[in-house]
Amino acid sequence: MKVYINKLRNAVVSKRLTLAAKKRLIRDLEAVLKRIGSGEYETSGIIENVFDVPEKTKQFYALLDSYSNIGRAWSSVLEHLSINSHDLVLDLCPGHAPKVELGLFYCNYKGDVVVLDKDREALAWLKKFVDLFNPSFNFISYRQDFFSLGLKKFPLVIGNHVIDDLILCYFAEKEGVSMREIYEKEGEFLKMWDKILVNRNINFREVVDAMARSFEGLVSDKGYLCLTQYKSYMEKSLNLNKPYLFAKAVFNELAKILRVRGFVKLNYINVKIRRDEKCFKPSELVILKKL
Repeated sequence: MKVYINKLRNAVVSKRLTLAAKKRLIRDLEAVLKRIGSGEYETSGIIENVFDVPEKTKQFYALLDSYSNIGRAWSSVLEHLSINSHDLVLDLCPGHAPKVELGLFYCNYKGDVVVLDKDREALAWLKKFVDLFNPSFNFISYRQDFFSLGLKKFPLVIGNHVIDDLILCYFAEKEGVSMREIYEKEGEFLKMWDKILVNRNINFREVVDAMARSFEGLVSDKGYLCLTQYKSYMEKSLNLNKPYLFAKAVFNELAKILRVRGFVKLNYINVKIRRDEKCFKPSELVILKKL
């Protein structure tokens, strides 16, 4: 082990790395350190041979398979909501992952799908991904801050695992930190969560109230709000139990507040998920209808 650490040190000292190369190296080394500390290195590594086509294919398939599992669970939910009776659907802050779009694809949805996200690049890549399977629905990009005022109202709003991202987005804005920086560097990601959890009770109430206002403004009368919050791969791999519990508490409290503000909770949804599928559980799903 010492031999390789010395080789790495010598290579960094002797070679004039570009700014991009330094940035990638720091990111990878931070990831290695965090995974060593969390024990994640027992199951998977970070840096692998780029020419190992079988291994890269397996990784790519595993990612697509997880997207598909979540998409199929969403299709089960959306079928219960008579998805094709709605001509407009909002997918809230999906980033690069077309999980909700896959669910709509499996339902053969034919309406308009508006995708709201602050990240222009994420919207562009998500559009490219969706175009690969040529869905029947119309994809519309909506670049907007969730916490801004004056958002358009939608009859069906879907948010797959968005609560923790919205928490980070809210406090990153207050701290003057970009979301890109938070997600590119695990150190910044963990530092932001530390700041949030230091004043847990105050921050909890503040972000719940801010989210409730935005969700109220997003959903039209008689419209539906569907949210899931489950333990993500990142939270599992970095053993982020406190951030997970904070986000789950926000999720639960948000559902309570919205029920006081004119929403009712639907309890009849039965999500068909096999035990071997890595997906959200029915208990990690809430469906609210605005009166």
